[in-house]
Amino acid sequence: MHAWFFWHIGSHFIASFTLITGIFFYFINKDCFYITKIKLITIYLYLGVSFYINSKQMSLGTFINPLPIVFFILLNNEIQSKIITFITKAYSILLLISLSIWILLLVGVNLPGGKLISYDAWSAYEYKNYYLCLQNTKIYLFRFNSIFLEPGHTGLVAAFLLFINRLNFRNKYLWPIFLALIFTLSLAGYVLLLISILLYSTLIAKGGVRNIIILSFVFFGLFLFFINYNNGDNYVNNHILTRLQFVDGNIAGNNRTGSEMDRYFSRFVESSNFLFGIGPEAYEKTGLMVGNSGYKVFFIINGLIGVILTFILYLFFSLNKSSRESYLLLALYCVNFIQRANPFWSILVLIFIGGISLMNEKKSLDISYV
Repeated sequence: MHAWFFWHIGSHFIASFTLITGIFFYFINKDCFYITKIKLITIYLYLGVSFYINSKQMSLGTFINPLPIVFFILLNNEIQSKIITFITKAYSILLLISLSIWILLLVGVNLPGGKLISYDAWSAYEYKNYYLCLQNTKIYLFRFNSIFLEPGHTGLVAAFLLFINRLNFRNKYLWPIFLALIFTLSLAGYVLLLISILLYSTLIAKGGVRNIIILSFVFFGLFLFFINYNNGDNYVNNHILTRLQFVDGNIAGNNRTGSEMDRYFSRFVESSNFLFGIGPEAYEKTGLMVGNSGYKVFFIINGLIGVILTFILYLFFSLNKSSRESYLLLALYCVNFIQRANPFWSILVLIFIGGISLMNEKKSLDISYV
């Protein structure tokens, strides 16, 4: 997730360490693994698509980075669920501490630390470092990002962890994750959370129509309250609701691509590169690297074939552990692909595979959402 203390360590070093750990763990705890033909097919498909996507920019990381996921796929469902539960708890505790520091910074408390650090990929990645919380000095002035590179990263993972834990707020570990998501001011995170609530309340929890009516009144009531409280001059309205307003036919917070990218993409879909893409090196030369993300970037780099192969891979993940929740999670990932197309980001692969195991394990849990 690009935690600040790993910024200047190559991802292939981290993957290599994890890979070695996985090998040792396998030989010491073979009973934790459950190897079947379908899992081996899954691994071949995952590695094949992953190598295809990265084949246009060959490096040591191209071969090493996907390999730790292989050990996770081979683990039995129970261990996968335990790992995802551990990730949820660890993320919750980290965010609780980090969010406490962030709130103190917002109200003007002078805390120790504050040394400037930066990440080379973009000049806007400059932060005051309070060790367990970063404060951006350029563009994310009022957005919480914990120890990670972007608020959107923090909010995205938070939204998916809430979903795979079935939005069960009887679980105390979900509350810090939920609050942190709110403070990220991540439009994508909000949309994923809202869709998650609608999916669970209508398709899984009892009383779907009743739930929709109640939720509609609740959301509308909160909207009216915050746009009128203190004549609209409040944190929620200024930094959250204003990002959801329509400006010139578009949502104000929807700034994933610029006009130059939109024009380039229009030309791209009619070009001979549409099927296979132009690759990362050619894309870097377009000058569109900074300020653009989402499905258009993925299409330009990997082409239609890359998009289809990626969807087939995730569909296979879902079919491998087929359940209603697995297909809903796939739908949520497709929504996320529109605004942040990073399907081979390791944390998202882990959450998808392990999340399905977790949801299937707890599918008998009777939860009333409204």
